[in-house]
Amino acid sequence: MIGQVMCATPGPRRLARRAALGLIVLTGVAGLAPAGRTQPGEVPRALAYDAQTRGAVPIPPAERGLQTVVAEPWFKVSDEGVPLEGPAFDRNGNLLFTDAGSGRVFRLAPDRRLSTVVPANTLGLGGLAVHKDGRIFAAGTGGFRHGSVVVV
Repeated sequence: MIGQVMCATPGPRRLARRAALGLIVLTGVAGLAPAGRTQPGEVPRALAYDAQTRGAVPIPPAERGLQTVVAEPWFKVSDEGVPLEGPAFDRNGNLLFTDAGSGRVFRLAPDRRLSTVVPANTLGLGGLAVHKDGRIFAAGTGGFRHGSVVVV
């Protein structure tokens, strides 16, 4: 036919059906399906917001009964804003971690004594891994042009 334009865009009814199907799939996949049945157009109760789901750290209804733990400060490394990364434990129970800003690698003993394993450098050390023989592998973002892995 001359003058008729065919459009591949779905009409309003088809869009509404797709949106409803998407909500059903979303609630089924995420485990948010309510206990009872809902009527068409009704929002499932599990998706309703209340005081616990509106805060800075929302708690989904399915997770409200989980055990919680409050962290307490254990050791203060610095009064400055030091970016600490790459926590790893060695076989003696020492905690190793890096100061990503300076590339230093620290060792914190169980008795809370802090020592420096690798002094400040330009390697940009961040991630750490400890081999069973005691070697420390450190990933660096600086140094050898495109990143590096060093062994201590």
